[in-house]
Amino acid sequence: MNRLTTNFLKLVQIDSPTGFENEISDFVFQKMEKLGLDTTKDSYGNIIAKLTNEGEPILLTAHLDTVEPGRGIKPVVENGIIKSSGDTILGADNKVALAIIIETIEKLIEEKTSVNIEAVFTLSEEVGNYGAVNLDYSFLNAKKGYSFDSEGKIGTIITASPYYDRFDIKVIGKSAHASQPEDGINALAILNNVLNRINLGKVDGDTLVNIGVIHGGSVRNTILGELEIKGEVRSFIEKNINLNTQKIVETFEEEVKKMNAKAIIDVVRENPGFKFDKDEEIIKNAVKVFEKMKIKPIFNESYGCYDGNIFIGKGIKVLNMCDGSKYSHTVNEQISVENLEKIADVAYNLVLEG
Repeated sequence: MNRLTTNFLKLVQIDSPTGFENEISDFVFQKMEKLGLDTTKDSYGNIIAKLTNEGEPILLTAHLDTVEPGRGIKPVVENGIIKSSGDTILGADNKVALAIIIETIEKLIEEKTSVNIEAVFTLSEEVGNYGAVNLDYSFLNAKKGYSFDSEGKIGTIITASPYYDRFDIKVIGKSAHASQPEDGINALAILNNVLNRINLGKVDGDTLVNIGVIHGGSVRNTILGELEIKGEVRSFIEKNINLNTQKIVETFEEEVKKMNAKAIIDVVRENPGFKFDKDEEIIKNAVKVFEKMKIKPIFNESYGCYDGNIFIGKGIKVLNMCDGSKYSHTVNEQISVENLEKIADVAYNLVLEG
């Protein structure tokens, strides 16, 4: 078994669910120091490691956390496929990226190349890109870079990702016994009125609106006095996300006012969106690498959000690519040894290409 595969198997066996990244963070930090990189942590706990040479620095980034069930992972290799034993995720998201960044740096050092690398390993990506949001960007000089944080066919380049708003809304009406509805203010009726006025799902060609959590009530014979709603709006176009989020907020405010109720509304723009032009240099570089490796480039606009969104919002063009894995965030998550080796070769050739 080669070094890359051995390292990947080691990485996935280190528990690292969001909020419990200390062990994987220590491992990566010590690995970077052992390789001789200038390695530090910012105040949030993100790792920044620099392989300093002359020339424009290239950013390589991965996140350290995984989703649940992600404790006690026991990877198995069967017929060239790496997967978990079946009751946990594998952790390919994002430990494929961790493994290939480590491998890339080791090869650059062994071959005495003069590539200038800034490697960033973030915390808490899975719950809202918090590591990237809180990263101390004063440590970085890179203006472009690469991440590998999407499942799918190798050769796939994520050319667009949406602006993302999350909203948390508490509707406060008044509880009453079900036999005396006139004494209550039904929060569920308010929500029903709102839903009759807004659209869910794909509301236009660039925008999604979703309510994923509705929580309220405890007994069946009581008028529902309070409700908590959690949802999101995603759009590739900033104007569209602003209009749709504003409509949701205004509709709740109008409907609670009609029924003499209240609403506590919290909206957070979690990340900016981006769209790459296919003529941009970073896209052309990636296409050149894929074509040299006889890999067909695929361009994909994704409704997923990544650390890359945050980096791009900070002025660093980070191109996200698919890593060759399948079934991310499930107990069926897997990657072939062949794909792991291929995406590592992609990463190495990308940094050589610049």
